[in-house]
Amino acid sequence: MVFKYSREEDFTLLSVDIRHSQNLKESLEQYVIGELLDGPNAYFCEKCNKKVDTIKRTCFKKLPPILAIQLKRFDYDWERETPIKFNDYFEFPRELDMEPYTVQGLAKAEGKLRS
Repeated sequence: MVFKYSREEDFTLLSVDIRHSQNLKESLEQYVIGELLDGPNAYFCEKCNKKVDTIKRTCFKKLPPILAIQLKRFDYDWERETPIKFNDYFEFPRELDMEPYTVQGLAKAEGKLRS
């Protein structure tokens, strides 16, 4: 069983990584995919007083009226000690359905996968 814990934060700006994506939808999918915390990296549940497996991820419960999306187009090469700018072609739609990246949308998608 995977433990579920949530914390809410208000936001108006979303920064998405573009390095491994060709478009905004792929970047958003990577943003909400999450990582499994298990073994020595498991989450310590204060109620259970033990470490439990959990998925750590960011998703949206409530979206702001206007959402600004920043594309992370820069990185840093530590070996050469120089900044890197990504100039790859990146697509984004005129209209964006954010429902798949919300708590409800992810729950729906996960429900379909389990069925």
